[in-house]
Amino acid sequence: MVPSEMPTLIRTSWDPTLNLIQDVIDRYHIPLKRVKLHYHKKTRKVWGAKHPYGTSIYSHHEITLCSQDFDTALHEVAHVWARNPHTDKWARCYLNLLEKYLPPEDFQLKLKRARKLYKPCERMAHLFEFDEDDTD
Repeated sequence: MVPSEMPTLIRTSWDPTLNLIQDVIDRYHIPLKRVKLHYHKKTRKVWGAKHPYGTSIYSHHEITLCSQDFDTALHEVAHVWARNPHTDKWARCYLNLLEKYLPPEDFQLKLKRARKLYKPCERMAHLFEFDEDDTD
């Protein structure tokens, strides 16, 4: 659901991300039913604290995005696909989507970051091509 107060120019800027999500759910038959866009005029600070760029309620097949980046969209779609929080199953889904939808050099950077942020990604990284010498 796109907020009605979101300016047309801003709504249009979401098209690449929304098209990516549509391609992913069509290709992998992911039962995503709802994508909510959380729009901020200037900042993503709420009540003085930052909140996540995206969230998912995988049991309801729903995601909310506050960022147009593909990484966040794929991260949240992976939760719906895996029907899990940050588990090994989610990590396999997430890393698979990153590998399929990002250019190889971007995938390597995101994989390196995911390994640091999420223990399941560290455990699942061996399933994906990765230069072990580049893990600093």
